[in-house]
Amino acid sequence: MNQDLISIVNELHTILLQLDKKIHLPQIVVVGSQSSGKSSVLEMIVKRDFLPRGKNMVTRRPIIIKLTNPQSSNIKPYARFEHNRKTYYDFSQVRQEIDDETERITGKKNISDKPIVLNIVANDVVNLTLVDLPGLTQNATKHQQQNLPEQIRSLVSSYIKNPNSIILAISEATVDIANSEALKLAKKYDPEGIRTLGVLTKLDLMDRGTDVLDILEGELFPLRLGYIPVVNRSQHDIEQKTSIERCIKKESKWFKESKAYSDIANKCGSKHLSNQLSKLLLKHIHKTLPGVKDEIEIYVREIERQLKRVSDPFKKLGGNKGAFLMDIFTKFSSEFQNMIDGCSTEISMVEISGGARIYHAMNHVFVKYLNELDIRSEVSQKEIRTLMRNLSGTRSFILFSDQCFEILVKKKIKDFLQPSLQCVEMISLELERILKGLKIQQLELFPPLKGAIYTYSRNLIRSRIEQTQKYIENLINIELAFINIKHPQFKSTGSLLTEIKRENPDIEKVKQPPNNRGNRNGRKVNQKNLPRPKTVLTVGEPIDNNEITSAILIKKMVNNMLKILKIKICDSVIKAIFCFLVNESQEELLTHLVTNLYDENKFEKLLLEDKKIVMQRNNLKYNLECYQYALNTLHKIKYTKSRKISDL
Repeated sequence: MNQDLISIVNELHTILLQLDKKIHLPQIVVVGSQSSGKSSVLEMIVKRDFLPRGKNMVTRRPIIIKLTNPQSSNIKPYARFEHNRKTYYDFSQVRQEIDDETERITGKKNISDKPIVLNIVANDVVNLTLVDLPGLTQNATKHQQQNLPEQIRSLVSSYIKNPNSIILAISEATVDIANSEALKLAKKYDPEGIRTLGVLTKLDLMDRGTDVLDILEGELFPLRLGYIPVVNRSQHDIEQKTSIERCIKKESKWFKESKAYSDIANKCGSKHLSNQLSKLLLKHIHKTLPGVKDEIEIYVREIERQLKRVSDPFKKLGGNKGAFLMDIFTKFSSEFQNMIDGCSTEISMVEISGGARIYHAMNHVFVKYLNELDIRSEVSQKEIRTLMRNLSGTRSFILFSDQCFEILVKKKIKDFLQPSLQCVEMISLELERILKGLKIQQLELFPPLKGAIYTYSRNLIRSRIEQTQKYIENLINIELAFINIKHPQFKSTGSLLTEIKRENPDIEKVKQPPNNRGNRNGRKVNQKNLPRPKTVLTVGEPIDNNEITSAILIKKMVNNMLKILKIKICDSVIKAIFCFLVNESQEELLTHLVTNLYDENKFEKLLLEDKKIVMQRNNLKYNLECYQYALNTLHKIKYTKSRKISDL
């Protein structure tokens, strides 16, 4: 059962490795500097010569090595890659395929975090999963990217920071342990050394009389899982193609005959390392799989929620596309009305939106503009007096004529027209803004349908603009047709004159212009040379207090009438916009959409799903199937109460 457990985890690795979310599965991650003997250690564990070799960096992608012992002598050792599913019995071809596959993704010099997955089945291996990573380096060579060391550290860190990983830190015994790059990086993510196993290589190359016993006893750089010393294959062994089996025997003999290590020879060497790693991984699996199961269950629930948002929209309606369209039209028109009325469930707490913007546009933009209109275009006394004299023609006047008052009032009424028409345009844009902001979840799945609904809804709104503006033009024309001075709120001439005398008590004392007939500046005027009028005549000083009073009275009457008309016009314009534009758009939207879009010949075109959504749904379904398969597999495992890894 224990060996089957490692096989199950290997299978989970294969299934979950390709998914978007990375599950923290238990695994052994091999970390070491370039030329630390990392490849040699791995080959001694696998008992095969299969990794690329060279002077420069050869491991440029993670290699996940899954070892399986079939417990059958009838099976010939073989290797199989996940990327091409080919079976290799010649392990020199495995080395070449690793080279080729690496170059296919990374080119000649770069690295990649996309792993190569290699399954090896043989009777002489232990069940184990190892991840070989690019060797750590301090500096980039001349033809490498200058930030390559940082890229490698980032890649290695992404694996060893997984709390469910066992870190196999490879260090050269010939180098001061304090300078080990592998142990430095391991300590960063495993500061207490709980899940780090140290491997000391090249013991046979140490200076005579030196050893690593102090390191093995934990005196210098203690690790809970301790250290295992090994003797690597020599370059001579590699060149002579000495079998790894023979090299393992030579290694075992070396430790037994060594004065420093003979007493602990059974805890040294590649064979002991393989067995210890298998035990560690097994114990680690028992410890971590319950947490892995919880992690997968969280992802399953998350994917199920995401699938609901992009689920097949026709499923609930039995594939009835017509019913689906009617449901969408109804939801869209209802949400449009709710946004205007302030009843939507999507009410914003960040900005003014929906019907509140329409209210603001009408009352804080349009009405305010009209209220300030008389201030911006106020007629001066001089202009009023000029108009009075022009209307008098060849006659003198005692008081102004009604015509002067009407001309000024009608001029002001005409000034109301353009802002009122612009208000219609402004509210139509606000309605279109509401359309754009409507969020109907199912509608997001079908871009053609979404575009068609928006286009026809916008056309409906715009079709109401002309009718509304025509009605407002008629409102203005009605006011221009007759100025009702008998309006109950219009002040009488008498009351206005009383106000003028009270506000201007010195109006009777207006100084009359001097009469210097026949004499100008004390000089005699030549009666034979009559002066001509100026080319452009303007009013000068007031002739008498009657002219001043009349000008002030006209201005007061005009302002009084405009105050009445502004209230009336503002109220009528707002009501017209609501009646012909806002309300009719709300009431007719559903009918308009059904009339123009509910056509069986258009169903297929309108209900064409977004390719990205379809891909997302399929991807989510695939991920869900994988996670559920992994969960079902984990449910079958009986967990036993295990000790800590460090208890091994």
